[in-house]
This record gives sequence, C-alpha cells and structure tokens, in this order.
Amino acid sequence: MSALCVLIRDTSLTGDSDKWQWSVDASGLFSVNSAYELMNRDKCVVNRIVWEWCRWVPSKCNVFAWRAVLERLPTRLELCKRGIGLPEVACPMCGDGEETASHLFTACSFSTAIWVKISSWCNVPFPVAFSFVDVVEAFRFSGLNGSKLLRYQGIVIIACWMIWKARNDLVFNAKSPKVEEVFCSIRSLGFFWFNSRSKCIDLSWRIGVNLYSWLFGVGRPGFFGLAGF
Repeated sequence: MSALCVLIRDTSLTGDSDKWQWSVDASGLFSVNSAYELMNRDKCVVNRIVWEWCRWVPSKCNVFAWRAVLERLPTRLELCKRGIGLPEVACPMCGDGEETASHLFTACSFSTAIWVKISSWCNVPFPVAFSFVDVVEAFRFSGLNGSKLLRYQGIVIIACWMIWKARNDLVFNAKSPKVEEVFCSIRSLGFFWFNSRSKCIDLSWRIGVNLYSWLFGVGRPGFFGLAGF
C-alpha cells in the first residue's frame, strides 16, 4: 500500500474528458523533431538494419529479401500470428521446427544443403547464421572484395529467392524440392541476370564438369565464368 501511494501521489483526477498527449515534449504536442530526438537518445535502443540492395538482381528479389529482414514473409508461424488458422506450423521443407524466416533460411536441412553447395562453388566459408539478417549480411564476411563481393551478395539473395520458390512449389503444388535442381537454378539465374543487368562486358559461359560449371578465373573453381575475374 505504501509503495502504491508513492506511485500515485502526483496523480490528480479532474472532470475533463480524456485526450491524447505526447509525453516526450513538455507541450504535450507531437512533432517530428521531438520523435527524431527520442530515437537518437542514448537510452533509446533501436534494433534496425540498413538494407543494402544489390544492383544487379531484379527488384522483386531485393523486395523479397527486404520483407524477410522485416519478418514480413507469409511463413506458417507468421500467418498464425495474423489470425490465419493452419493445421500445423512445422517447416514444410524439413518438418523440424516452426516455419519462420530464420528457420527456413538457416536451420532447415534443405537450405543448409544449398549453402554447403554455394560455399564450395563460390570458394567462401560456410555462412554461420542464426537469422535471415545474418544470411544476407554473410557476404561481408566472405573474405571477398571489390566486384567479387558484389557478385556474391547477389548470389546469396538469389539463393534465398529460389529456396522460397521451392518452398511455395511444395506447399501449393505438392512438388518435392530437389537440392541439385534449386542449386542449378541459382547458378543459371545468377549468370543470366548478371550478364544482362551488370556493367560487365567480358562474361563467358564455360563448360566444365557439367552444364552449370562456371570458372573462377582460369582453371580455378568458382561462381562466375568471368574472363579476368
């Protein structure tokens, strides 16, 4: 009782009608400037990421990745949160764990198999990720630089896009996904989009062990058949 009395000692009741009041400013009125100052105060912690779009992949892929960063993909768990009743929320790709963007692109056994292949193909470390943000930020820690870094950034976004498409084919068309097919699509789309949307003028499609083998320089395995890459 004593603690409660301390809390309400400065509170008084009047006969006036209730009204909205912006408590940040002494005037009680909202302003953009006061909101900006609130966001930049040291005691105000804002969890935000500046999404960096990849210039050579289509806008639809960038928008998709941006939505995933904001947890706005219609995964099973997100649909349930929005009041859409579903019989189950387990990941349709692997059946282990609830289907969230973080699970689908980091913990799902199907996507893990894709990342293993991409890491070997691009000659980069396997991405250690616990969220979708970690996935799309992995290119920064790949050990690549310059144009190679930008190409790998696009490959990561395309891979996420194709994993999502494979997931939708399974859910809506009952088409079982195959790792090798999705991986081949990532390589072929990456080649054609980079060839048509980038400023590179010295791009070649080279035949290696199979139709989708691109060479990283001369005689070295990699992720684009770029002369002088």
